[in-house]
Amino acid sequence: MANIFILLMDKPMRSSSGFTLVETLLSLSIILMISHMTFHYHKLKINDDKSFYVIEQCIDEARIHAMLYKDTTQVIFDQNMISYASSQYSDVLNLPKNYNFHKDKLAFNEFGHINKGKTIVFSCDNHKYKIIFQLGSGLHDIRKNER
Repeated sequence: MANIFILLMDKPMRSSSGFTLVETLLSLSIILMISHMTFHYHKLKINDDKSFYVIEQCIDEARIHAMLYKDTTQVIFDQNMISYASSQYSDVLNLPKNYNFHKDKLAFNEFGHINKGKTIVFSCDNHKYKIIFQLGSGLHDIRKNER
């Protein structure tokens, strides 16, 4: 009986089934190259609602900043960016390239109000939108521009 186990253990461990390390690395590198090409062309799309939410949050942040620090805050709309600045702080929001603001600006006073009503026009994917600011309160609403 012991002789049978010795004969079984004397067999070489090498068998012809399975892949070698080189074959595995080669196939893995080909898969990675193909996946890199497909992920390179895949771009994250942000739908309009999410972008509008980000725009509204930036405007609200500027308004709250003006009230919190009791400082006038300028908000500048230019091409595909919104920036706001006061004497203490500034910030910039860069939007995707398909967003295009007509150059305009407004200012929130230390109470978070604006001095005059304003309409900011911007376009996105061949659609025009308006951000309508109410006189005094500085509250705003984004609407699709009706032609």
